[in-house]
Amino acid sequence: MMKNRIRLIVFCLLAALLLSGCTEGGGTPSGTTEPSKTAETTVPATEPATTAVEPVTEPATEPFTAEPTTAEPVTEPATSEPATEPLSPVTYDPDTRTWYVTGTDDYESLVFPAADNPGLLQVDDDDFTIIAGVQLLSRHNIDIPDGLPAFIARCGQSLSFLRSYLKENAGDAYPAAADLPVKWQFKSTIRDGFKKNSERIAVDTISIDHREFYWLTALMEKGNTGWEQLGYVWYLATCLDPYCELQRIPVIDPASDVLYTPVCVRAGLNSGVLAPSQFRTFYDAVARYAFENGLTHWGAVCESLPVTAEPVYSRVGSNKVNSGDDDLSAFMAASFVAWLDEQHGPAPLARFVFGQNTFEESFGTDYDTAFGAWKEWIIEQYPLP
Repeated sequence: MMKNRIRLIVFCLLAALLLSGCTEGGGTPSGTTEPSKTAETTVPATEPATTAVEPVTEPATEPFTAEPTTAEPVTEPATSEPATEPLSPVTYDPDTRTWYVTGTDDYESLVFPAADNPGLLQVDDDDFTIIAGVQLLSRHNIDIPDGLPAFIARCGQSLSFLRSYLKENAGDAYPAAADLPVKWQFKSTIRDGFKKNSERIAVDTISIDHREFYWLTALMEKGNTGWEQLGYVWYLATCLDPYCELQRIPVIDPASDVLYTPVCVRAGLNSGVLAPSQFRTFYDAVARYAFENGLTHWGAVCESLPVTAEPVYSRVGSNKVNSGDDDLSAFMAASFVAWLDEQHGPAPLARFVFGQNTFEESFGTDYDTAFGAWKEWIIEQYPLP
C-alpha cells in the first residue's frame, strides 16, 4: 500500500511540473521566439522590397521598347533623302575653281551652288565627259551658272539623237565608233581637232558650236573625208539635230544686203537664229551665191572655198579620183547632200557617205548627172534679187 501511495505522489508531482512548463511557454515571450515573431510581423517589410525592385525593372525594360521608336526617324531620312534628292551630283571645289557634275538623268533640273570666280565645268557621264572653261561658255551666250544645266542636257541629247539617227538609217554602214564614249574639251587655250581610238573619241575645240561637227567627222573613215562626208556632217548636225549649239547663235543678218543674205531673205529667212529646217534654206542660198560668184574666197572657208581647203579634209589613193571635191564648198556640199536625201532617202545616202557603196550604187546615176540636176534645181528655186 505504501508503495502505491509513493507512486501516486510522484505522478502528481510530474504532472504539476508539466502543467507549469506549458503555462510558462504560452504566456511569457522568450528571446528565442521573438525573431520568429519579428519575421511574422515584418512580412509587410518584404512588400516594399518587392515594390522597390519593380520600379527598377520597369524602367530597365522601357528603354528597350522605346529604342525602335527613336531609331526609326533616324533611319528613315537617311534612306529617303538620297532617293529623292536630285541635286546631289553638283559640287564646287574652291581650290580648283571647278564645278563637278556626276552622271544623272535629269541635267536640266540641276542647281549649281554659288561660286566665287569659277574657272571650269567638268561633267562625268557614262556616255560623255565635258571639260569647259567658264569664260568660254559665257562668250558663247551661256548664262553662268543658270544656263549650265540646259547646256549639259543639250550635249547629251544631241549625242543621243545623232546615234539614234545613224542606227535607224545607216544599217550595216553604222560606224562602230559612234558607240564610244566622248570627251569634249572646250577651252580657249587648245587647238581644234579630234582623236579616236578603241576606247573613246576626244574632241578639242574653242568653238562650242562645232561640238557636233567634230564628233561626226571623227566617225568617218580615215583617209576618206571629202565633200560627201563634210556635207553629211553639216547636214545632220544643223538641219536634223534639234539640239545643235549652232542653232542658238545668229547666222545671218536679215538687214544686210551683202553676199547671200538677200537670197536668204527672199527665201523667207527673216531671223538671224535659224531652226533646223531653215538651215537647209541657208545652205541652198550659199550654193546659189557660189554658183554666181565661184569659189573665190568671198566669205568663210566653209562657204567660199572647195572642201580641199578644210583642215579636216583627207582623201587618199583612189578616193581622190573624180571625187568632186573641187566643185563644192562644205556648205554647198550640205545643200547637195540634203537634195540627195530628198531624192533617194537616208539609207542609200548613209551607205555612200560611210564608204559601203559607190555613188552609182547608192543613187543609180553618176556624180556629174546628179550634180547637174541639183545645180539646175538650186538656180530655179532661188532666183537672185
